[in-house]
Amino acid sequence: MRGGGLGFRIGVGIALVALSVSSAGAQPDPYKLVRCSLRADGRNWERLQDYEWVEWVRKVDFDKHGRPKKTDVKAFQVLQIQGTPYRRLISRFDKPLSPEEEESERIKLERVIAERRAETPRQRAHRIREYRRRSRRVRDPMKEIAAAFLFEVAGEDEVAHRSVWVVRARPRPGYRPRTSRAKLFTGLEGTLYIDKETCNWVRAEAELVKDLWFGLFLVRMYRGGAVVVENAPVDGDFWAPVRLQYRVKLRIGFFKLLSFEQEIRYRGYHKAGVGAQGRRAGDSKASRRPLAPAGFKEGPQSGSATKETSGWRSSRSPG
Repeated sequence: MRGGGLGFRIGVGIALVALSVSSAGAQPDPYKLVRCSLRADGRNWERLQDYEWVEWVRKVDFDKHGRPKKTDVKAFQVLQIQGTPYRRLISRFDKPLSPEEEESERIKLERVIAERRAETPRQRAHRIREYRRRSRRVRDPMKEIAAAFLFEVAGEDEVAHRSVWVVRARPRPGYRPRTSRAKLFTGLEGTLYIDKETCNWVRAEAELVKDLWFGLFLVRMYRGGAVVVENAPVDGDFWAPVRLQYRVKLRIGFFKLLSFEQEIRYRGYHKAGVGAQGRRAGDSKASRRPLAPAGFKEGPQSGSATKETSGWRSSRSPG
C-alpha cells in the first residue's frame, strides 16, 4: 500500500509537470489578446493629449495610370495649447522654412495662443468638447474590431526587439457595422503584432481585399489599399505611434479619382510644457531643424525604423 501511494504521488507529480509545460507552451486566446490590446490602445490614446511631438509627413499623389505625379513633404510641431492641439509647420522637403514663411507661422501661432487665452470658460469648454467629440468619432470604429473579425494566433515573433504574439485577422461573415466608418472592416484582412509584456500593438498591418462602396454608392474604395502602423514605448509605460503609412485609391461620384500614399513619422514625444500653458511655444532651434526620415532614428522610439518593422514603403498606386 505504501509503495502504491508513492507511485501514485510520483505519477501525479509527473502529470502536473507535463501539464504545466504544456500550458506554458499553449497559445493564448486570440480574442482575449485583441481585447487586451484595445484596452491598452485606449489608455494610450487618452494620455496622448498630455504630450507634444513632431510629425514628418510625406504624401505622394498618383495619376490614373498609377504613376506618381506630385510629392509633398512637410514637418509639423504638434503643440498642446489650452487643451487642444495645434500643428505648426516647421519645414518643407526636409529644409527649414524661408524667413518669410517662418515669420508667418510664428504670427499664426501667437494669434492662436492669444485667441485661446482670451476665451471665456464656456468658450474653452466648448472648443475642447468639440475636439474630443471629433476624436471619439474617428476612434469609435475601434470598439467594433473584436466583433468585426475572426482572429487566430499565427505564432510568435520578435518585432523591434519586442517579443510579440502574431494574430491574423479576417472579416467575420455576417458582421454588420454599426457605423459607416466601420464598414471598412468588412473588406480588410490584416495582422496584429501584440507585445507579450504590455499587450500593446507593436505593429498592425492591413490590406483592403475587395472594393467597397460608401454613401449610397457615391464613393468607391478600390481593393489594394493598405495601412501599416508602428507603435513603441516613448515615455515609461506610455506607447505612441512612431510610424503610419497608408495608401488609398477611391472614386468620388463618376469623375473624381483620388489615388495617394501618405507616410507619417513621429518623434520627440514629451509632456506638454509651455505650449500647454498658452505661452509662446516651439521656438527652439531643435524644433525647426530639417526632418528627413533618418532623423527619426534618434531617441527612445528609434526601434521602429529597424529592419524588423520596415513594413511596406514603396510609392506605388494601389490596384
